[in-house]
Amino acid sequence: MKTKITSMTTATLLISLMMTTLAGCGAVSSNASETGASTLDSINSDNEAPAETGEVEDETSDTDGAITISKSSEAVSGDLEDYQFTYNGNVISAMDELEALDKALGGRDPKHSDGEFYAYGDDKKRDFSIYVLKDNGKDLPITLTIETDAVITSRDIKVGSSKDEVLAAYGDPNVEPPKAYGPDGKELTGDAYIEMFGENLIYKLGDCQITFVLESGNVTKITYQNNINHDKFSWS
Repeated sequence: MKTKITSMTTATLLISLMMTTLAGCGAVSSNASETGASTLDSINSDNEAPAETGEVEDETSDTDGAITISKSSEAVSGDLEDYQFTYNGNVISAMDELEALDKALGGRDPKHSDGEFYAYGDDKKRDFSIYVLKDNGKDLPITLTIETDAVITSRDIKVGSSKDEVLAAYGDPNVEPPKAYGPDGKELTGDAYIEMFGENLIYKLGDCQITFVLESGNVTKITYQNNINHDKFSWS
């Protein structure tokens, strides 16, 4: 049963629309305002180049919420699914449940987290953020945004990678960026959108959607969207 996400005031909605990375939904609810900021404002980071060798012995990670941890000293990102990434030598699934993600990312920062938005990192730098909505009392992760270069995607992209590297790894984007509007109510042009929020390369890959936010030609954030959880809600 879908839960209706209600709209907010016009001014707030315009800002939310401009900042959301929940591509394909067209608009975000009042509950999604901060998350939208974190997502478009937000997701993919990685730190080190993926290992060319090293065997991943435990590949139990799937869409059930389990975390797959490499039992070798090096995780091979190229062997992963599109919804998986490597972090601190471990393989993590963006489709995991909140409890598993929270544990894998080192625990949320209580000072900057609430019932819908969870932040990870210190006061000076946010490494991750998760946007959560409740469905029948259960916390469902909608988006996971990455801002640290300690993360490597399944196709060897991280924060700091160039646009050419993203296109070589993922091809041309298959999702258009969400519409965004200025304070005057007019839709932003493509150039105005990029100037304000950075260039967005968005890919729908099965049950997962990945948004790469670029500034000056390089990735600054990577956002994974859990389409299974996202589609349980009605967005308007």
